[in-house]
Amino acid sequence: MMDLDERVCERPRVAVEIVPYEPERHEAETARALGAAFTDDPAVQYLLGRRDAAGATWCMRQGVRLAVLHGIGFVARAEGRIVGGSFWVPPGVSPAGSTLQQLRLGGWEAPW
Repeated sequence: MMDLDERVCERPRVAVEIVPYEPERHEAETARALGAAFTDDPAVQYLLGRRDAAGATWCMRQGVRLAVLHGIGFVARAEGRIVGGSFWVPPGVSPAGSTLQQLRLGGWEAPW
């Protein structure tokens, strides 16, 4: 009989590399990874009005584009693929930007 706690704690051993985010190299894959991670997030579903994987990916791409205007980001790679990302914006800075900034960064590409 398998101990439930033991089964829950089993994790595959995969080396993860953390590297600085480079928009030209990482944007599409980072947006896909974060979009997949947040597709079922209640806040993202509320924002989009439904469960929408393409919409979540678009939202993550916009969020990353806005965050790197004012802050810094890193991505996590495992087995050559981006599996996550983390972005920081300094206190007191709004990453949302103006409507014009959002449009310049691809806001017009919204999937709806």
